[in-house]
Amino acid sequence: MPELVGPAKAAEMFYTGDMINASEALRLGIVNRVVPAAQLESEARALAQKIASGPGIAIRAAKRVLFANQKEELTKALEQEVEQQIKCFASEDCGEGIRAFFEKRPPKFQGK
Repeated sequence: MPELVGPAKAAEMFYTGDMINASEALRLGIVNRVVPAAQLESEARALAQKIASGPGIAIRAAKRVLFANQKEELTKALEQEVEQQIKCFASEDCGEGIRAFFEKRPPKFQGK
């Protein structure tokens, strides 16, 4: 995400958990295009067909080159994410968040 939207915007999104709409995702470069829901399947199929009808060897080569470094970085990032999520899940704040959700009240996080 930081590579797509920049570190500051990624941090804001991670820290706040605020949702964004399709237009904002397009503006940030998270998605390539936005289409009405009724056209989503036909647009996705058309794009897939266009890619599938192209030169397969060249497309696979481009994919390897484009994403080679990202695969290693993603693997490392996902490993770190798992470690951090385990720590978060074991925290008192996590328990408070779950209790608050079921009790339909705002959570009172203590940073523990």
